[in-house]
Amino acid sequence: MLLRFTKKFLHTRPEQYKLRKFLLDNSDPICIFCQKEFPKYVLECAHIKPRILSSQKERHDFNNINWMCRNCHKIYDFGHISIDLDGELVKNNEITNFDLDFHIKKNEYLKSKDYFTFHYNNIFKNN
Repeated sequence: MLLRFTKKFLHTRPEQYKLRKFLLDNSDPICIFCQKEFPKYVLECAHIKPRILSSQKERHDFNNINWMCRNCHKIYDFGHISIDLDGELVKNNEITNFDLDFHIKKNEYLKSKDYFTFHYNNIFKNN
């Protein structure tokens, strides 16, 4: 069953293996938002600009990916956190009552600035 799922996943997202391998080889296993260290098998290789809205070139761009833990990835994808145009992490009202501590390192923002700008302008739910 797992083998069938893996083959299907790699067939539908052929670049995913290359992107994950890049992160495994070039970065520490730390979530870009909560800055917590996790075992590498727990972290997700996440697109900064949603994959479905990315061009073929952007899907393969190493600057469009980073490690996210499952919780931060879900919160980011739903548009409840983002990085504003000044490089600061922002939260919307949906999550202000939760004890969530987010940070982003400036160098992580700068390498993916265009993708974070897209997310902030198009995905972030600023209420």
